[in-house]
Amino acid sequence: MAHLLKKFGEGVLKPRFVNGLWHKPNISKRVAAVLKKTALFQGQEWPYPEPEKPQHPTKPRGPFGQYKRPKGHKHEKAKQQRLLDIEKALAEQPKKIAEYRESRKIRPPSTLDLLLLRPKEIRMKQYRETTKR
Repeated sequence: MAHLLKKFGEGVLKPRFVNGLWHKPNISKRVAAVLKKTALFQGQEWPYPEPEKPQHPTKPRGPFGQYKRPKGHKHEKAKQQRLLDIEKALAEQPKKIAEYRESRKIRPPSTLDLLLLRPKEIRMKQYRETTKR
């Protein structure tokens, strides 16, 4: 391969476009690297320029993959709002308890009910009134 490099120069290191088709370089990048390494090891200078790497447009890069902070679970995100809702509900709780107890009180039967209904019918009427919502 070194003889090709001496004979044709830098052209054998680059791909060629012939008749609308790209042809591989005669000396692969791996072999070229070995030739360069041996030349530098023998104290000679590598006469061919380094191939330029294409410059990609830079964009801001943030954390990604394993370095990205985990999103977390839905219950962790909603915890603060849930605590606020619980606190608000607990503030209203004594009022709700008082309303419930008031609704469950058995009221004394009216005089008309005492005259017209039997004791069991009075109890059933009181029960229906307390369970009605």
